[in-house]
Amino acid sequence: MVLSDIRSYCAETGQVSLQELANRFDTDPEAIRGMVDVLVQKGMLRCLTETPEGGCGKGCCGCTNSCAPLAGMSDAVYQWVGRSRRPLH
Repeated sequence: MVLSDIRSYCAETGQVSLQELANRFDTDPEAIRGMVDVLVQKGMLRCLTETPEGGCGKGCCGCTNSCAPLAGMSDAVYQWVGRSRRPLH
């Protein structure tokens, strides 16, 4: 599994949870989160999950700042907003 595999899968599905990605690629959600974070930073994915009370308020699905309770949040949902990899008809 590499970043391009995750990017392709997200582009195909349109919307996917962190847990779905972990299941699809048979790996730990935290390992996937690092790669998903790269896609979020590049503007290809956006998080649809609300930041729980006490989070940093940046609107992400979790962070390593003072949001320690978010670290195990594997139900985060992401939406593909990057260019579609589907062929045009």
